[in-house]
Amino acid sequence: MNKMRRMLIIGMLAISSVWITSCKQNKQEITSNNKPNELSGKVNVWGSTRDSELLGKEVAIFKKKYPKVEINVTNSDINSIKDNLSKNLKNKTDVPDIISLEDTDVPSMVKSFKDNLIDAENVSDFKSDSYIKYQIYNSTYGNKIYAFPWYVDPVFVAYRQDILGTLNVKSGDIKYWSEYLNVGTGPVKAAGKAMLSMDYFNNSRLYNIGMRQLGLNYFDDNDKLDLEDSIKPSELVVNSYNNKILYDDSKKLSDVQNFGDGNTLSIVSDLSTLRDIENKYTNLKGKINVEKMPAFEAGGNRDVVEFGENLMALKNASKNKAAMEFIRFLTTSDENDSLLFDNYGYLTSNTLKYANIKFYNTDSFYNKKLGKIAINESNNLVNVKYNEYFLQIKDMVQNATIDSATSNKDLKQNIYSVQNTIETSNIIDK
Repeated sequence: MNKMRRMLIIGMLAISSVWITSCKQNKQEITSNNKPNELSGKVNVWGSTRDSELLGKEVAIFKKKYPKVEINVTNSDINSIKDNLSKNLKNKTDVPDIISLEDTDVPSMVKSFKDNLIDAENVSDFKSDSYIKYQIYNSTYGNKIYAFPWYVDPVFVAYRQDILGTLNVKSGDIKYWSEYLNVGTGPVKAAGKAMLSMDYFNNSRLYNIGMRQLGLNYFDDNDKLDLEDSIKPSELVVNSYNNKILYDDSKKLSDVQNFGDGNTLSIVSDLSTLRDIENKYTNLKGKINVEKMPAFEAGGNRDVVEFGENLMALKNASKNKAAMEFIRFLTTSDENDSLLFDNYGYLTSNTLKYANIKFYNTDSFYNKKLGKIAINESNNLVNVKYNEYFLQIKDMVQNATIDSATSNKDLKQNIYSVQNTIETSNIIDK
C-alpha cells in the first residue's frame, strides 16, 4: 500500500515538473543575468532615421558590458523598412532582429508582419503595466502586444514672462488655446511682437500636437471614418495664420532665436529645446515660465508628447540571446534612462524608472522641476490607437487646412470634402 502511494506521489511530481517546464517555455527568454564577456553573438537592428545617433550611443554603452556582442544598425525611413522586410522575409535573407519605429507606424507594421513579430507579453521580464499606457494600448491587437515601448518626447510651452509681465499678462493663467490666441491678437500684437514662431505649413507640429491632445485617429468608436473632431486642430492652425500671431521661421530666424531675442513671446518646446535656450541665452535665467500646453476646452487635456518610439522584435530574435538582452537594455537599464534624458531630453517609457530622484531636481534656470512635469504628462496621456491610414489621411487634412488658410476657403467644407473623397475612393479598406 505504501509502495503504491510512493509511486503515485512520484508520478504526480513528474507530471507537475513537465507542466511547469512547458509553461516556462511559452515565454521567450530575455537573459538578464548574463555576465560581462560571456554573452556573444550578432544583432541586426533596423532603426528609424530619427534614432540614428541615439542607437549608435546605445550600442557603444551596451558593448562596454558585452564586448563580444556585434550589433549592426541600419537606419532608414519606415517605408524602406517595410519594403526591405517584405522582400527579405520572402527571400529568407538579412532579416533584422529588432526594428525601432514611431507610434504612428505600429499599425501598418502589425498589419503586414504580425505573423513574424514577437508578442511582448510572451517575453520574460516584460510587464505591460510597467510602461506608458497609451503606447501599450496602441500596440495591442487582440490579446497580443506587438511592440516594446522605448521612449517619448514630452512637450511644453515656454513663455517670455519678463516681456509678458510688462503687458500685464500672466502666462500661468493661459489655460486654453482660445486664451492663448486672445493674448496673441491683443496685447502681444499691439506691442509689435508675435506669440509664436513656427513654419506652420512645412512643419505640422502645431496640428500634430492638437491631434495628440485630443486623442484623435480620424475614426470613431465604431471604427468608422469621422473627420469632425479633427477640425479643432485645423482651426488652431488657421486661426493662428489668419490672426498673424506667428512668425514664419521658414524664411526668418529659427524659433529658438526669435524667442531668445524677444521677437516671439512663447515657444513650443521639448526638454532638448529648453536646454538649448538655457545654454544660448544665459541672460534669460528666471525670466521664462514653462507650462503645459493649453487645452482646447475647460477640463480638456493638457498632457501631450510630440511622439513616442517603440521597438519591435522579429521571431528570429527569440533564439538570439544577444538581441533579447539588447531589448532588455533599451527598455529597463539605468544607462538607457540617463542617455535618453540627459543627452536628448527624452523620457523612458518604463514608468518604474520614474522613481529616480534625478527626474525631480529643480532646474535653476527655469526654477521648475522639468522632469517631474514630463513624468506627469507621460502618466496622464490620452489613449489613442493609430491605424494604417492615419498618416495618409493626416496629409490630406493638412493640405485642406493650408488651402483654407491661404485661400480664405471654408475650413469645415474643405475637411468634409476630404471625408467624401476618402469614402468614395479606395483609400481605406473599411
